[in-house]
Amino acid sequence: MQHGYDAARMRSIAERAEINKGLLHYYFKSKEALLVEVFGETFSKLFLTIQNVTEEDGNLFDMIGKVVDVYIEFMMDNPQLPTFIIQELNRDPERHIQRMKKASFKFPFVGLDKAMNQAQEDGLVNPEVNSRHFILNLISMTLFPFVAAKMVGFMFKLNDKQYKQFLRERKKEITRTLIASIQA
Repeated sequence: MQHGYDAARMRSIAERAEINKGLLHYYFKSKEALLVEVFGETFSKLFLTIQNVTEEDGNLFDMIGKVVDVYIEFMMDNPQLPTFIIQELNRDPERHIQRMKKASFKFPFVGLDKAMNQAQEDGLVNPEVNSRHFILNLISMTLFPFVAAKMVGFMFKLNDKQYKQFLRERKKEITRTLIASIQA
C-alpha cells in the first residue's frame, strides 16, 4: 500500500516482513496473488464490521453514527488504504473489480439501506432521499480526509497529533451533517 502496486517489489516486501524472499514466493506465486490476499483480508474485516453494525436492530440515526465511527477508526488504523485503492482503480479498474469478485465481497450497507427504507415509511426520513446517494455521501465524507490527508493538514495547519484529533471530531460532524440531510 505504501508504494503502490507497480512500485512495490517482492524483495522489498519480504525484507519489510523480515522473511526470506523464497518463502514469500512459496506462499504467493506473484505480486498479484499477494495483493489479492491482502486486499481480500483487509476489506473483509472492514465490510464485516460495517455489516455487523448495519444488521443490528435499532435506530437509523444511531446506525449512521456507528458506521461513520467504524469507517474512520478503520481508516485511522489503515491510513494508506484509501489512496492505494484509488491508485488501483485508476491503474486498472477492471482488474480491481475482478479482485473484488474473487474475494466474494458482499455489499456491507444492505442493513443501512433497509433501515433507511423503514425510516422513510415511518416518516422519519424525507421520502425523496435516495439511499444509494446517501451511502455514497457517507463513504465520500469519511474517506476524503484520508485521501487528501497532507492537503487537509496543511490547510488547517495540523500536526499529526492534531490531525488525528481532527478526524475524531470529524466523526460527529459527518454524522450530524448526514442525519440533517435526510430528516423529514
